[in-house]
Amino acid sequence: MNLNAPVRFSRTACFVILSAVLIGGCKDSGPSAPDMRPSFVLLDPSQKVMVAERLTPLDSAMRIQEVIGPKGGWIGIKDVGLWVYVPRNAVSKRTIFSITAVPGNLVAYEFGPHGTRFNVPLDVFQLPGKHGVKIKDGEDPANLEAGYFPGLNQLLPSAGEAMVDEILPVTFDPQHGTFRFQVDHFSGYLLASGRHKNSNASNGANGGS
Repeated sequence: MNLNAPVRFSRTACFVILSAVLIGGCKDSGPSAPDMRPSFVLLDPSQKVMVAERLTPLDSAMRIQEVIGPKGGWIGIKDVGLWVYVPRNAVSKRTIFSITAVPGNLVAYEFGPHGTRFNVPLDVFQLPGKHGVKIKDGEDPANLEAGYFPGLNQLLPSAGEAMVDEILPVTFDPQHGTFRFQVDHFSGYLLASGRHKNSNASNGANGGS
């Protein structure tokens, strides 16, 4: 699959792909296992990373919001290929979820409600497409990671970099060209193509806020 091809998916096609990825990646533990927490690397102090670029930059921010309750559901911005799966019982009451795609060429998003912690980890998916991830020559998409940033002031768009407080593992599905990672709290998240080496890091089992 050519990841840099300007693919456009219908909403139905998005769900077909996401369902295949979600089911295929959750045969053992499943996304709704109550004792499962996403692994991450806690960075102290924050670490500078190279942020993955979009195939086509966003001229302006894109935002969507959806009310999701204890039964779970989906929220996503089809035009940028970003989708979030909220498993059953991730929230205890009806909650207004929001996603904002940061304008420019960085693959970065703000999620709301800011600071919310979830009972069950959420699955975040980045699909290929016009505003999807640009894979550079010699770059292995399987090496991309996710990064957590508490505020937009930690993004450095002119340098294509950002300061992140956590690094999370990303699963790449070469069949569908889809990136997937899990989060248990909301704020800002990005896809990183590399990180600088001058940092102190410790492994963790739960995120910060």
